[in-house]
Amino acid sequence: MDWKNLSKEKSICTQTGNWDGKKSDELIVRDYKGNYYIAVCYQGFIDGSEFCEFFDYNDFQIDGVIFWATIPEPF
Repeated sequence: MDWKNLSKEKSICTQTGNWDGKKSDELIVRDYKGNYYIAVCYQGFIDGSEFCEFFDYNDFQIDGVIFWATIPEPF
């Protein structure tokens, strides 16, 4: 698995819809406490400020994400 450091590289968000900014496909993320989640990322700008936020499948925001990785395709 190819883990990316969020401070160096943001996930790719391309989906648009009834939400602010753009949304990613499902990702695996790790927070600063070492917890892992399946999440989606939302990125964009609101009132001139950039945002990059992660939410789990229950739509709860995941704070403190430091690493992310794409979910590998099954063989």
